[in-house]
Amino acid sequence: VAEPSTVAEPSTVAGPITVTGVAGGTRTVTLTPAVPTRADPADLAARAAALLADYAGPDVLSLECGHIHLDRDLDVDQDTGVRIGAAAYRLLAARQPRPPALTPMMDDDHVLIKLRPADYATFLDRHLPTASSHLIVESSPIVRSIVAALYARLTALGQEQRLRERGGNLFLQMDQGWYCELFEDVAGPMATGCIFFETALLIYRTAPQRFDGYFTSRYGLDEPLHETACTILDQDGDHDTRSARLLRYYRRFSDVTDPRRPDAGVVALVADVLDAVGECASHLNVLEDYYEVQQRKVRALLKVLDLPFQLVTLHFNAATARVVLDA
Repeated sequence: VAEPSTVAEPSTVAGPITVTGVAGGTRTVTLTPAVPTRADPADLAARAAALLADYAGPDVLSLECGHIHLDRDLDVDQDTGVRIGAAAYRLLAARQPRPPALTPMMDDDHVLIKLRPADYATFLDRHLPTASSHLIVESSPIVRSIVAALYARLTALGQEQRLRERGGNLFLQMDQGWYCELFEDVAGPMATGCIFFETALLIYRTAPQRFDGYFTSRYGLDEPLHETACTILDQDGDHDTRSARLLRYYRRFSDVTDPRRPDAGVVALVADVLDAVGECASHLNVLEDYYEVQQRKVRALLKVLDLPFQLVTLHFNAATARVVLDA
């Protein structure tokens, strides 16, 4: 209409509606809802690979893509993320002496478990059949032991003046003016904050075989810790049943997972892994674009902890077709 108008009855469905103008005239129009479209995952993967082709940093040691929360079914985000990851893997494998290790991480720690790790692994293998893979659970005692070692490193670097306790949680004041949550409930279980976890995870991803081998040897395990954790999560039973089984298994590692008492052996292993890196190593994440702020905070924490890593992230949006490279 040429004049300002209002819709008499708001409608969210297709069909005729009456539009009344300010001068009193009316007109009946038919609304046809727009058909939602999805970006083509193959197109996003091609554009992401083109962006990564211009990357000129250190060789990429590991790749995480298709990130999943185990309370959800696999959907377009995982499909798009893994297609981008596969394209990135092929590009890097062709130009590096060694291809990156595939290090997908499953969130089992804050969700009601539904998806089985075996089904997730099968999905990944369809797209990345030749990649050396290390499936990681977020509840991992290995990563938690690295968190404890990093907390000791923070103090050793003289950064304790940055620590602030608020509401029973422990934060680290950053140069940019924001605060990074290190632990929730410091008087209780000291649950690891998201940014701190992601930082520790990068150390594990630098040498997964070394950390797996250390725990297998130290605790006399029949197989790598994460494999047993996935087997437990694959078993029958509801969330509470599987979670209880996992916690019982994790009890044997309690001597290395308390940030108040970092284990000397793990601290030494972390130091050795970092020394072996040399000047710098890179890790690549493929994540939805709502993780952009989180990834930038991880980069800031890497600097505070003086860790020799460059975090490269391909962010995407499966609805809008946005793809960006952030390094």
